[in-house]
Amino acid sequence: MRSLMFLLLLAALGVTACTPKAAAPTGQAALPNVTSVAFNEKVSLRPGETVMVEGQVGRLTFVEVVNDSRCPEGVDCIRAGEAVVAVELASGNQQEVAIAADFRTAQRIVTGDIVINILGLTPYPREGSASTPEDYRLQVQTNAPRD
Repeated sequence: MRSLMFLLLLAALGVTACTPKAAAPTGQAALPNVTSVAFNEKVSLRPGETVMVEGQVGRLTFVEVVNDSRCPEGVDCIRAGEAVVAVELASGNQQEVAIAADFRTAQRIVTGDIVINILGLTPYPREGSASTPEDYRLQVQTNAPRD
């Protein structure tokens, strides 16, 4: 009787050990989506996407929107507010970048051998509608470092 139980246990373990692993959900890649561009190109990144310049070491990945306190369109606010995004650089370091609601000043990030200007974040908040994390796009422009 014990030997029959032992054989059934072995058979059950063998079946579960041979079961294929579940595939990643559709639309999810194992590696971040990388867009390779030339200098001075503008790119719109979704969360998880990376931009790099062909033949250069530097790269920037848009990780997520940490906070979006920009005053929604159609609302009178005391402050214009700002959006804060997390980005990851070629070195693997993450940093947070504040984007002013008026977009008057582009944030500059030096990563490896390129300069990336953060130009803006869309969509801009609207009264009565909320954005999901997947809705956001970070606008950036790649530039060569100045000597």
